[in-house]
Amino acid sequence: MHPLLQTAARSGQSDCGHHFLHTNVFLRHASGASGEAEEHIENILTQAAVLKRRVWVSSILFAQLAPSMFVPRAFGSLRELTRYIRSLVTLVTPDPNTMLRVARLRDAKWQRPVGVRGAEEKPRMMSFTDALQIASALWVKEAGGVPISSSSCSTT
Repeated sequence: MHPLLQTAARSGQSDCGHHFLHTNVFLRHASGASGEAEEHIENILTQAAVLKRRVWVSSILFAQLAPSMFVPRAFGSLRELTRYIRSLVTLVTPDPNTMLRVARLRDAKWQRPVGVRGAEEKPRMMSFTDALQIASALWVKEAGGVPISSSSCSTT
C-alpha cells in the first residue's frame, strides 16, 4: 500500500475517503500489471470518478509517461490515459519548499542491520522519485489536513 492509502484490517479494502497514490500505482494500473491490488485500485478510482473519494498524485506522473513505453491496453492512447488521470485526481505540483524537503530526504542515508548487510555494503540514499512521492504525500497531509495514520480511518 502507499501513503494515505489505508486499509481495513479485515477486508484489505481502503475505508478512507482520501488517497495519495504513488505514480507507480497509476502506471501499473494502466498497463494491467496491478496484480491482486487491481480490484482495490479500480474501486478507489471508480469512487473518485463519482466524487466519493479524493485522490492526489504527484504531477511527476506525466514525466514518467514516456510515449515510447506506452502500450495500449486499458487505454487506447496515451492521450486517453492522461485525460482519464486528469479527470480523477488532484495533481500535486511540488513548490520550492517541497523540493527542499525532497533534497533533505535524499540526503538522509541508512543501512540495513549489521546481521543482514554485506561486509562491503555502503549506506543507501533515497531515489529522487521516491523522495518526491513522500514529500508530496506529506504536503497533502499538512496542507490539506489529510490523515496518514490508520487510526483516523474507519475500520468497520
